Amino acid sequence: MRSFILAACCIPISLCAQVLPPGGVTDAPWRPGTAVDVSWDDALDARTVDIELFDAARQQRIIVAKQVDAKPRTAGIMLPDSLRPGNHYVVLIRDAAQPSRYVRSSGYIPVAPALARVRPTDVPDRPTQRADYAVAPNPTPASAVLTWDVLGVRKIRVTGADGIVRLERDVEPMDRRLVIPSDRWASGTYVVELLGSTDAVGRILLVAVR
Repeated sequence: MRSFILAACCIPISLCAQVLPPGGVTDAPWRPGTAVDVSWDDALDARTVDIELFDAARQQRIIVAKQVDAKPRTAGIMLPDSLRPGNHYVVLIRDAAQPSRYVRSSGYIPVAPALARVRPTDVPDRPTQRADYAVAPNPTPASAVLTWDVLGVRKIRVTGADGIVRLERDVEPMDRRLVIPSDRWASGTYVVELLGSTDAVGRILLVAVR
């Protein structure tokens, strides 16, 4: 595959590093319009990074996040709605200050069709529920933390005002906390649902501001 060069005057340097998810047939497919986590090791010594997806079939580069703080070596990103189901993408973590330096996933990550638009489950607000779960900070300019102290929660689902599911994650019975990576989402109101095995346990609104 031809090397992709951001700066024509520089020779691209692909460093030997681990990027997760690594890509390959065993990886769960990504879905457009949802939030995912990517991480990389310390082989790329950078202060900030740009996170990109490269579609080898179309020779297209998609920048999904710019000037991300590299110190945690992990970031939550929002997958663009433009990702094509059936295509495979490479994840590139690029040094924002020296774009010729980058690390990439070892394989290709498959893309599945977007999740269907859904209507948030209708759960009446009751005063007794509001003390049992909370999102903070709310409104938030960055990631928010959902905490709960109710039994029977098996899944967390976040739905945008457009009806698109932005996050859907299974949780264990003993879990009481989940980070919601809203820092890559557009400003607006999102419905956070706590779901049990058969119905909704609770619902709360999350407001993202930019």
